[in-house]
Amino acid sequence: MASRRIDDSRDRFGRRGLAVAGAAALAAGAALWLLARDPRPADRGRVVTAAATPDELVWRVGDHLAYLLAIDSEVALDPAQPGQRIEHALRARLCANVLGRQGSAVEVAMQLRDVDYRVATAPDAARARALGVPFVVGFVGGMPTSFRFPAGLDGEVQVQLSEVVRTFQASLPAVASTTWTAVEEHQSGRFRAVYDVRHDGAWHKRKAAYLHGARVMQAGEAQGEASVRVLHSDATLALAREASWWGRAEVADELELSNQGQLVARVATRSTLTAAAAAWDPDSDVAGTPHARSLLQRPVPALDPPQTELPAVEAKPATAADRRAFSDLAAQFTASRGDDLGYVHRLAAMLRTFPELASEIPPLLRDRDVLATVAAGLAHALELAGGDVCQGTLAEVAGDSSFAMGHRLRAIVALGGVSAPTDLSVEFVSHLAESGSASPDAAASDLANTALLALGQMGKTLHEHDAARYADVAATLARVAEAGPAPDARAVALQAIANSRDPGLLPVASRALTDGAAAVRAAAAQALAAMDQPAGLELLSARLGGESDGRVRAAMVAGMRAMHAHTDAGLTLCARLVETERDPAARGEMARYLVDHLASQPDARPVLERVVRAETDPKTLAYVAGRLYRARDERP
Repeated sequence: MASRRIDDSRDRFGRRGLAVAGAAALAAGAALWLLARDPRPADRGRVVTAAATPDELVWRVGDHLAYLLAIDSEVALDPAQPGQRIEHALRARLCANVLGRQGSAVEVAMQLRDVDYRVATAPDAARARALGVPFVVGFVGGMPTSFRFPAGLDGEVQVQLSEVVRTFQASLPAVASTTWTAVEEHQSGRFRAVYDVRHDGAWHKRKAAYLHGARVMQAGEAQGEASVRVLHSDATLALAREASWWGRAEVADELELSNQGQLVARVATRSTLTAAAAAWDPDSDVAGTPHARSLLQRPVPALDPPQTELPAVEAKPATAADRRAFSDLAAQFTASRGDDLGYVHRLAAMLRTFPELASEIPPLLRDRDVLATVAAGLAHALELAGGDVCQGTLAEVAGDSSFAMGHRLRAIVALGGVSAPTDLSVEFVSHLAESGSASPDAAASDLANTALLALGQMGKTLHEHDAARYADVAATLARVAEAGPAPDARAVALQAIANSRDPGLLPVASRALTDGAAAVRAAAAQALAAMDQPAGLELLSARLGGESDGRVRAAMVAGMRAMHAHTDAGLTLCARLVETERDPAARGEMARYLVDHLASQPDARPVLERVVRAETDPKTLAYVAGRLYRARDERP
């Protein structure tokens, strides 16, 4: 039994690796989950920004962070035999520098300093030195979407460093909530995570159950899939005060891994991440090292397989055998009820090689019994495959009223996500967005609003890679945002502009702050926040005092909080307004904004103390009081 290993990697159960580390949701899994959701207008019309998710988790460009890191693991290859236990211990300072934004992700340079790595209490100096290289992580919200390491770095070291980061990562909910679930993945397999926000504002997370385990390897060949049972799982993630990422994180897991009914190993880990009292010497900034500078010039690779972008292949005509293989694969995916993302990527790989197989998917979607998760996976496979034929198939489904509305909406979303949209795809989505925005028909309006959001995503892609084609997309979004006959259409267009994050559209969002519809003004505030420009911050601050709608005031202050800079004028205004603000959401945002910047606005303390005494919203009370009185206790 001791000869069996998980995924043929010493990093799991051999001498060198940290055993099972924490969890990270794969980008592909998140995309598929979003596509599988019931596509109701209220969800489709929402842009995911700091205001729509747990807004306490922030990334502030320029932040220099330092943490004390401790990870202890024990791998029992045979729990009944004490001699079969292998202990690993890692102690280090984790230093991080929030570099800036790369598309929708925030890039963070990281490095372990003062590394002490031990196996069975014996120091491993060589591995400790290897773990001390700088690397760059791309985060979207609380989870990573990319890792960049120096060229030539040992693969085991890359896995170990990425798992160190994954240990303390979290999935954000799709809508503002104090409880949520997510499907995440790490070295031991894919699992369902359950979250809740505690009364003190800390996040609690536990692994509820594993959906799929890792491959069991023997002699370099797959021997099946491990069964993973959660014996214990508990994590507390406390958000940082006036800084990025976490202030404190504690993770404890105990897992049992079996293969074909035979116990492979039992793994227990205890991990802590504690913010240090001060950041490191700026002269030793990790972003200034030669390794880090070279990393920033390299393209961002995708996260661990399955990858969201497949390698380029030469398209071939499909034979009868290829069609049977594709049909069998689709049937297996259907039988899995859409839970196994591996099938999605295998379908996408076949579609890349044999594009004409895309014609097999519409008949599958016409089956009245097809599950939403399966339909979402099929659309996602077409999205990943990309190419003219697959994009044409998505357009066919989106434009054909004989398909169920959910399938049409998912097809539009998938078109927005392709990595290289064709001219025909952009033209189709643009036409759908503009023509339906004026329609009184509810279905046409739903399609148009979804197309607007997809167009914003296309615009983001083109803005980064094809400025000439992007100009037409930006013009369409601007026309609908400013002249759309329905307030809903104007608001959704502004949400699409927020997704594009194009500062060139700042004048459009600025003018929308004077729109007669409150929903449009709130969306304009979100768009300005997403652009994160000084002019937008000043405009939000200037308009806040004269805004008559509480929901819009809440969006304005949430936008100001989401931006990396702040103004004394904006803080002073919030201090003057917060006590008399009648809208709970706006009052909560103002109080959060003030307590986040209490160090630069100390005169707001008495105001916040009065707000805390009178506040009835438990979430606002927990956030503000926790930071207010902790800050008081920490004063010299």
